[in-house]
Amino acid sequence: MATGASTAQDQAERVLAQIEAALRIAEKVAAPAEVIEELRAIHRRLHQRGLRYDLQSSFF
Repeated sequence: MATGASTAQDQAERVLAQIEAALRIAEKVAAPAEVIEELRAIHRRLHQRGLRYDLQSSFF
């Protein structure tokens, strides 16, 4: 049975994965620069909160 902390971490990981997927799609379809920058900003803010430590080096 998952603890509350691991469940919250799992949810955070899923949110980050969704943001990453949205960013990849936005870049692939040449979305407006504002959309791509906003997704990157959201990703950065989540990353700065410590939700996942390896994203900066592996994604940007």
